[in-house]
Amino acid sequence: MTLPEITLSQSLRLTAAPSLVRGWIVGQVLTATVLESTADGRAATLEIAGRRFQAVMPEPALVGARLSLRVAQLGRQPILTRVADSPPPTAADETPVAAQQALKTMLPRQAPLPPLLANLANLVNPARPMNAESVAPSANPATATGSPAAPPAANQTAATAANGPARPLPASGISVPPRLMAAVTRLVEALYTAAEVATPATLKRAIADSGLFLEPRLAATATRNLPNGSPPAADVSRDFKAQLLKLAATLPATADTLRPPATPDQGTQPPPLRSSVPVPQPAAPPTLTTLSTPEAVKELTGQVQSALSRIEVQQINSLPQSGQAGAVWLLELPIRDQDRIDLLQLRIEEGERRRGDDAPASWSVTVATDLEGVGPLVARVSLTAGQVYATFWAEREGTRALVHSYRDWLRQRMQDAGLSVAGIDCIQGTPSAIVARPADPLVDVRI
Repeated sequence: MTLPEITLSQSLRLTAAPSLVRGWIVGQVLTATVLESTADGRAATLEIAGRRFQAVMPEPALVGARLSLRVAQLGRQPILTRVADSPPPTAADETPVAAQQALKTMLPRQAPLPPLLANLANLVNPARPMNAESVAPSANPATATGSPAAPPAANQTAATAANGPARPLPASGISVPPRLMAAVTRLVEALYTAAEVATPATLKRAIADSGLFLEPRLAATATRNLPNGSPPAADVSRDFKAQLLKLAATLPATADTLRPPATPDQGTQPPPLRSSVPVPQPAAPPTLTTLSTPEAVKELTGQVQSALSRIEVQQINSLPQSGQAGAVWLLELPIRDQDRIDLLQLRIEEGERRRGDDAPASWSVTVATDLEGVGPLVARVSLTAGQVYATFWAEREGTRALVHSYRDWLRQRMQDAGLSVAGIDCIQGTPSAIVARPADPLVDVRI
């Protein structure tokens, strides 16, 4: 039997089919066991996560030895590097160790948001189920994200939902209890609209209300006392995580709902890790319409719990990392546009400064979305030394041409905002050239 080959200097270079390393994550620490070794110990057979690989070792290894290997690169030729043995954690290490344990717990529970967003939109707008074909966005980028006009009124207020009868879903015999319907309606109405996020000030508030900063905001307001001694209440009425928690409180929690629910295939959507870049996520069809009432409630409960776990994965991966001075924030913004809910995935990153460098920090923002009529689209805007550079990746040639036709308009908008534009590129394809900063090892797969 021919085993996948690893050529090794100070790092292990794997020559293996992608299926053999599926599920590996850059920064992940794997445990390898030496199964066989030559007389000089330079060539060995390693077992990693239940699979065998041939390796040329940088130093002799004894049969039975266990090696810690960090995934340094994925792709056609994955690379693993040796990890030095670490001393037992000290009190100063408690925070990263707690983060590692929390991430191990939350990763299996998280799931992409589109199925949940489709069900929420369909519950609030049952006459017109939301799916990928429901509404085509405008071809004009000046209006595709909405105008400054006030957002349209919601179809049903939370008060009406709370007091009215149970609502039947289309094409099914299930009914939504009034208390649950009120929580769903409040959550959907709290989402920022496309018109609102078209303005910088409201977009800033939407990012603050993404759920990523919920606990720090609550902690900050709890310690900020008013003159009379009473602490001010944090305004989290539009915070996505806060609203999900309120919705979860109306749903039954069982052991079954702590696993990701069975939802239509969303492709190979990676979890939102610090080492990853934003990936466009297409809309999904609603999944509750053909279920019985108990099945629908269980499905919705599982999706809500998975969404909360996903936000917590983002929060963990946005924590400061050892040896890295620049900040990284990973978040997702559900955006309400008429009777559908679109999803933006963002990565906001501060560049690392050189020691003794007094120049302003560089920043980059990467945004990914997948809209009907536009398709997968990724945009990256970077600010370095006062210069702005923007790159757009569109999988469809028609979308690339459309964005290209508005380059002058976008350049003028940036200049009107006081920015110096170094360049704007429009590329057909995917942003494979973006390399995210590696993360501390947060997953340890042991055999």
